[in-house]
Amino acid sequence: MRYLPMPLLAATLSLGAVMMAFVATLARGDRDETASPAWSDAAAIALVVYSLLIIPYLLLIRRRLLSPAGDRLRAKGLAPANFVAFSGTVMFLSPACIAMFLSLAGMPLVNLYVATVFSIAGMVCWAWFHRR
Repeated sequence: MRYLPMPLLAATLSLGAVMMAFVATLARGDRDETASPAWSDAAAIALVVYSLLIIPYLLLIRRRLLSPAGDRLRAKGLAPANFVAFSGTVMFLSPACIAMFLSLAGMPLVNLYVATVFSIAGMVCWAWFHRR
């Protein structure tokens, strides 16, 4: 059980960072939400591709860890189902964190909002899927 709190801690800290980005953009009133740097289109496409690759990656992790290969985790006293649930939550939170850093670098805030909605929806669906 010693590795179980780490993904939860990472998710909590990342969610706090996303909230700080919202506060920072509200406090900094001189930002133009329509102007974007030249690299922002490529960064948005990369963010969408990364966000869509999370879903099959997590399903692959779920299949590997909940199959007989998860016996190594069970032998260490860890529950593979808990590991899959928490790792899915952290992975779904990562697009919002990436978008936060990109928005602080100049990407339009709309991309941050869309990534945050995707992250929250993904976390809710993943948690609902792994409820007990």
